[in-house]
Amino acid sequence: MGTIKKILINTLALPGFDSLATNYYKNNIPIFMLHRFNQKEYGVKGHDPEHLRFTLEFLRKRKFNFVSVEDVANSIKQNTSLPPRSIAFTLDDGYFDQVDESALIFREYDCPATYFVVSGFVNDELWIWDSKIYHLLDTLEEAKLELLKQQFPTLQFQGVSRDAIAEKIVFFLADHSMRDIKAITKTLVQTLDYDMPDKAPPKYASTSWDKLEKVLSYGLKVAPHTYSHPLLSNESEEDSKWEIEKCRNDIKANLSSCSNIFCYPVGRPQDFGVREQNIVKDLQYAGAVSAQPGVTNRLKNTNLYSMPRFGFPDNREDVYQYATWIEACKERIRRK
Repeated sequence: MGTIKKILINTLALPGFDSLATNYYKNNIPIFMLHRFNQKEYGVKGHDPEHLRFTLEFLRKRKFNFVSVEDVANSIKQNTSLPPRSIAFTLDDGYFDQVDESALIFREYDCPATYFVVSGFVNDELWIWDSKIYHLLDTLEEAKLELLKQQFPTLQFQGVSRDAIAEKIVFFLADHSMRDIKAITKTLVQTLDYDMPDKAPPKYASTSWDKLEKVLSYGLKVAPHTYSHPLLSNESEEDSKWEIEKCRNDIKANLSSCSNIFCYPVGRPQDFGVREQNIVKDLQYAGAVSAQPGVTNRLKNTNLYSMPRFGFPDNREDVYQYATWIEACKERIRRK
């Protein structure tokens, strides 16, 4: 981020400017989306817990009110008000580090963050499919790397790191059904004579139901994110419905509470559509979140079954921009 932009955002986020603008944008509710957290022991690269703590402290000082995503959906659906300067936090997938590194921080700040979990993953019945590709690239012998590249002749791998190779393969597979992803992955490991573990190794392990029950005791939320993390638009209607319903049933069977909000896997525009939104609505969820960036407005015909979220920034200036009036103003200007 450029120096001039940093100065501008820090200036516009000062209490004086922020207080004047807040009344104009008082019905805007930013929702932040987090994924994995730094874990040096296992080589996991992700969010810095201290940056999360700083963010919550900053928001508390600025008199933001922490609400859950379900609070947001119910407010829109029932046309009821929320506290001024409301903001929500979510975490996707159910990896061990998400709970271990963030739950106590959210508890400390009375922030009812929502953990969207893949129930088959937490059940220890599977591990999330893209993690298998990243694990493969983490551990594959150098002598077999060229053979791996040959299995994807349409992808360009020249001069890129192993992480970048894994990312390219993951995006390629994301255009396929879960059945095809499993078949392609199986063929790949057979061709490479690679021993893929049945259970996720420590770097890619899930949290547990016991830890999630502890999360609930902190006043935080747990909600469905499908059974196996497929790209729902690539699945049949029957399979999509099963994935969505199965996950909620698993959560209810293992925990004392299940938040009535759904999270689409990956959540790009191509990953779900009207069909998936109707399934979620027919299953009587209060709402659903995507990964499309944007501010949720409580009064402006927000689609409850495709609420936008901002990826949680790794720098303070972007936090200021998305959390305060600045991003909402930018969106308004873009629409004009």
